Formats: sequence, structure tokens, C-alpha cells
Amino acid sequence: MRRGGEAAAVIAIVAFFAGPLLALLVQSFRHGPTAEVLSFFAAPRTTAMLWNTAVMVAGGTAIALAAGAALGLVVSFADLPGRSLLSALVWLPLILPSYVVALSWAALFEKNGLLDRAFGALGVPWPDGSVYGLSGMTVVMGLTHYPLVYLFVIRAARRVPEALYAAARASGARPLRAFLLVVLPLLRPALAAGGALAFLAALDNFGIPAFLGIPANVPVLSTSIYEQIAGFGPSAFARAAALSLLLMAIALMGLYGFWLWARRDVSEAFGDGGWEGRVDLGPLRWPLFMLILVFLLLTSILPLVGLGLGAIVRAYGLPPTPENWTLKHFAAVLADGRTARAAFNSGLIAIGAAVVTVAIGTGVALRRRRRPGLPWRVVGGLMTLPFALPGIVVALGLIVFWASPVGRLAGGVYGTLAMLWIAYTVRFGAIGVRSAEAALARLDRRLEQAAQMSGARLWARLGRIVFPLIAGELLGGMVLVVLLAGTELTLSVLLASSGQETVGMRIFQLEQGGALTEARALAFLIAVFVFLLFVLAEALRRGGFKGETER
Repeated sequence: MRRGGEAAAVIAIVAFFAGPLLALLVQSFRHGPTAEVLSFFAAPRTTAMLWNTAVMVAGGTAIALAAGAALGLVVSFADLPGRSLLSALVWLPLILPSYVVALSWAALFEKNGLLDRAFGALGVPWPDGSVYGLSGMTVVMGLTHYPLVYLFVIRAARRVPEALYAAARASGARPLRAFLLVVLPLLRPALAAGGALAFLAALDNFGIPAFLGIPANVPVLSTSIYEQIAGFGPSAFARAAALSLLLMAIALMGLYGFWLWARRDVSEAFGDGGWEGRVDLGPLRWPLFMLILVFLLLTSILPLVGLGLGAIVRAYGLPPTPENWTLKHFAAVLADGRTARAAFNSGLIAIGAAVVTVAIGTGVALRRRRRPGLPWRVVGGLMTLPFALPGIVVALGLIVFWASPVGRLAGGVYGTLAMLWIAYTVRFGAIGVRSAEAALARLDRRLEQAAQMSGARLWARLGRIVFPLIAGELLGGMVLVVLLAGTELTLSVLLASSGQETVGMRIFQLEQGGALTEARALAFLIAVFVFLLFVLAEALRRGGFKGETER
């Protein structure tokens, strides 16, 4: 009976998380490419769209690799002051929703905006630049995702054995040559991992192309799929499904390319040593610190300042001087019933998804810890799959699965608010299982063994020993899911029906409807909310780990 229940649980979880993707594949291959779909791919606009996607993704990934690697290497190896401050500023663009980032950069570079006024005060003519269009999308994409590369570099850099570098120097190699020939090859897997994540994030991103590309009539894959679904028509879904499979194929090919780059992994040379000292910069120490600080302020803080100033001007296009300041746009969005409904929907669905993802993830992680086996390893892997794939692909899979007769028989949730809850649970299930696995990995098994030897049953051991020790990290994982799901846009624009708008959708509607100042006001409030929630998640994660070590 127990084995039958366990098998049913495995089948249910696999069907819930992997069923939509399988349904999308079956639907696409069963019908095959029609003549209309093939002619759509041959159209000039489709060709331009694919070129735009290639430029945006490749350029954004290159910028992310260059900025993340350079910053990570300097912070890791040089004796810079204020490294904690620099690391904190690095994370800001990554934790904010992409549509907030896009609106922030657009507000910063607009005519009569912050930079325009600053250049005018200095007597320098403003070059009248704009982030709308392909070049702006590419740069903003790279400056949004470079923290992913930075994360992997700083984690790997301090594990590089300093003895290898010292041996190269003792053999007559100059410092730069020793670094390029000895240290950098050891960091190639970290660079490849960070680059792969930046590549996937750029390919999957909907907010930046939607807010900076659609107004300039620059389509990319993600926005083209949205336009096909929103446009309806007899072959709209077939075209969208074909584009989503192309998106998934590009993602897999890109991952394979980064895997080839990191295939010659020499990280086994790390050994047990590490890089203990730091390079003495001498008189360049403070100038380099100021240079990095200025870069981070320009890319992390200044766009948000521009967004805030753009939200308090009386009307779009007016200079953000004190005589033009007003809080009426904040009052308008806070008093708007549609905004309140969107906030309620986002909060309700995000909290529900957070509870379910962490609950399922904890159950899977506990089962794998107690009796590791192939079925539960497969379950854990499949739970992470929707998070690794582009969100639009996941959304189309959910449409196919839950709009089918099988989906209607299973609950008929398609077109309801529960559809968004399912979508967020499927999309962010990886966070639930990885949070639980990370917490359990640091839990000393001897505590459970001692309780078992004392006669404590399973539920007593879990309730009195395991859960109290990992509760902080699990709660941190839930807060992270709330942060991501509560501000999500990609799944919402494809799955939400009328009256089921989320906060991200509401900002998108305001921007597309021409209410740009109201959209900026709501986006600024979202930025403050996300920052506070991120601080809370970090505090819970660090508090949970500290409590565990003290016990």
C-alpha cells in the first residue's frame, strides 16, 4: 500500500510539472508545420525578428560576460576597499523585475530627463540618446544580467590555488601572463556557467523587449510569441507553438555551446588550497574603487532615481525640477481599483504558489535524503526543468495541457485565477526543492539518528528536530518565490483572463495605454517592495543558517 501511494505521488508530481512541456511537444509534432506556418517563417518580418533576437541575446550575453568577469576578478583578487558595498550594489539590477529596469532606463535617457538636465547644467549638449530600439535593448539586457556572471566568478576565484600563480611567477612569467595562462583557465567553468545563465535570461526576457522594443517596432522571439497569442486567428497558436519550439531549440543549442566551452574543466587542479592574499594596487587602490563605484551607481542607482523623478513630474516630458513635482500619479495608482485588484491577485497567487512549491520541494528533498533512488532523483530534476526553460515555452505548454480534455477533466482551471497559481507553482518549483535540499544538506544526520535511537518516530523527529532547524531557510525560499511570482509578467500576459490582471500586467497595460507616468509610479513602488522583500529573504536565510550552526 505504501509503495502504491509513493508511485502515485511520483506520477502526480511528474504530470504536474512535466506534463505541460510534454503536451506542447506532442501537439507540435502531431500537427507538423503547415503551409501557413512555413510561409510565416519565410516572411521578411520573421527574418528581421530572428536577427533582432540574435543581436540582442548575443550582445547582451557578451556585455554580461565582460562586465561580470571584470568586476568579479577585480573584487576577488585586488585589495579594494568597500567590497561589501560594491557587492550589494551589483545585485540591485538582477533582483528587480525586468519591466522595472526597462522603465528606469527609459526614464533616465528621455528628453528633459535626469541625464538631459545634468548635461545641460554642465553646458554639455545632450546627445539625445534613447534606449528604445535594438541597441538600447541589448545594452540594458547586458547590464541587467552581468551579476549572474559576477556571482560565479567570485565564488570560484577564491578557490584558485595561489601556489600555481606563484610557481608561474617564479618561472619568469610576468604578472599579466601568469594570470592569463594559469588563473583564467581555472575560471573557465565559472565563466561558462555564468554566461549560460546570462544567455538564457536574455533569451527568455519579455519585459525589456516589451517595454523598449515594441514601442520602437523592434520584434524579438519573446514578444512575437506574445503578439501571435494576443492576435488570435486560425493559425495564431500554431505559429506561436512553432516559435516557442524554436526558442527552446536555441536555448538548448546555446547551453550546448557553453558546455563545450567549459568541457576542458581543469578545476580539479584547485586542490585544497586557495587564494589567500590580494593584489596590492598601491596608489591605484582608491581611484579604481571610485571608478567601480561610479559604474555601479550609474547602472544600479541612477536609473531608479530617473524612474522616481519620472513618476513625480506633473506630466510626461516636463523637466523633473521641483516646481513640476507632484505625488498625484502615486495617489492615482493607489486609488485605482484595477491596481488594487492586481495587487491582491499577485499577492494571493504568489503566496499560494510559495507555500505549495516549498511544501512539495521539502517532501521530495526529505524522501531523497531518507531513501535516495532513481525515481525521486528524476522527480527533483523535472521540478527544476520549467525554471530552466524560457517562461513563454512553459506558458504555452500550460495552455495546451490545461485547455485539453485531460486538463478540463482534471479540474477545468483554464481561464480562471487558479491557472496562474498553477503556472507560478510549476515555474518556480525549482526554488522549493533546491531550498529544501540546501537546508537539509547542512543538517547533521546524527541529530536524527540520536532521536531515532531514543525511540522518536518519524513525525516526531521531523517536527522537533528537522523542521525547526531548516525553517529559516524554507521561509527564505518562500519569500523568494513570493518576490519572483508576485512581480512576474511573462506567464501572466499569456495566461490571465480579463479581471485576473497581476501587478506586472497592470504596469504593462498602463504603459501600452499611454499612461506612462502612472506606470512609472507603480513600477517605483514595486522596486521598493522588491528591495524590502529581498532584504527579508536574505535575513531569513542567514538567520536560519546561524541558528543551525549555534545548535
